Parts: sequence; structure tokens; C-alpha cells
Amino acid sequence: MKKRLAWAVAVLCLLIFSAHCVAEERLTMADLNSEDAFSFQLTRLLRLAPTTSLETSHYSVQQGCATDGVYGYFILENQKEHLDSIWKVDLSDGSIVDQRFGLALDHGNDMTYNAKTGQLIVVNNKPNYNKLSFIDPETLEITDTRRVPLNMYAIAYCEALDQYVVGLSGGYDFPILDSEFKQIATFSGEDTGLVRQGADCDEQYIYFPQSSDGAQPDA
Repeated sequence: MKKRLAWAVAVLCLLIFSAHCVAEERLTMADLNSEDAFSFQLTRLLRLAPTTSLETSHYSVQQGCATDGVYGYFILENQKEHLDSIWKVDLSDGSIVDQRFGLALDHGNDMTYNAKTGQLIVVNNKPNYNKLSFIDPETLEITDTRRVPLNMYAIAYCEALDQYVVGLSGGYDFPILDSEFKQIATFSGEDTGLVRQGADCDEQYIYFPQSSDGAQPDA
């Protein structure tokens, strides 16, 4: 999936910082609906530029991201060596708190934060579509991995329900999983023809950001 940094920054601004409709009234994601039209003004707050070091310069393709409400966590993929890095960013001022390179997260397609376990959970995606990686947000190191009987491109966690939603690779359907990643239900998503990116959710809604740039990936 060809995510670019501009896309990730746009999503970050949209979900975390500010959203304005035409009347410039402050909205939340739950205010969005299919009946009305909305116009958003986005401001770039930070660019995670790859370093000039030969060891880290190829970590430049933005993939999954997540937040614990204080910090943002961003996966930048090294598509030359098929490894990943995680950047920890203070959302209050945009400062980079920590970085970790050489992580075996495959495509690192999407990531969520589980506040109950205090873990970041990554959907590895291609080529290990059924693999989840668990990351300590303090050390940014992989602490565990798990296989589930689903091919996934996206993941989001709802603390209130202690459940996950994942996007199924190759389509728009999305299962709901319990806290042990056991499938509870599966819903059919709308085939929009757009490029599937990731997922997010709250207590009431599930959000699937999509883009029209480029061909449909094998996500």
C-alpha cells in the first residue's frame, strides 16, 4: 500500500487536532454523515523526514499510525530492506520523543493502541497477512507476535467495548474481534472503489480512511 507522509499527516490532523466545516464550526468525527457536505482545512504540523544516515535513510514510506492520546506513533517502512521504524511524537508540540529502527513488521500497514494492556498492536499485512505484532510504547520494541485466522490490512481498538475491528484484505468487509482476537461477527463493507488505508473507531462508529490516488493495492 502506497501511503505517503502527506496522507498520514492529513489523517493525523483530521482525527486529532482540528476539523472545520464550511461554517468553520468545530466538529468531531462522529458529526460526519453521508447527507451533508464538509470542507476541511488541514495544516501540516510535522514532517518525519528520513535521516541522511546510510543505516536509516531508506525508512521513508509512511504506513500505520496510532495514538495513546499523548503521543503519536508512526511506522515508516524501509522497502529496500523490508524492515520498519517507529517514531514516537509528542502531540502537544510535535517533538520527536524516540525512534526505533530495524523492526520486523513487514508492511506495517496499520496500528492501534490498547489502553487496557498498554500495547501498540500492528497489522503486519504483506506478506504475513494474518500476523499481529505487539509493541511496548515505552521501548518501541516488539514484545510478542500472534497469528489469527484472518488476512488483515487494518485494525482499531475500542476500549469501552474491549473489542477490535479489523479490515479484511482483498475487500471492504470487516470482522469484530473480542479481547482475545476471536471473531464475534463480520459485516459487509461498501465497495467504494477507493484505495483502502487503515481503520479507527469510537464507541459508536467505525471509520475507514480511503484515498483515490493510485491503483487499488493488494492489501
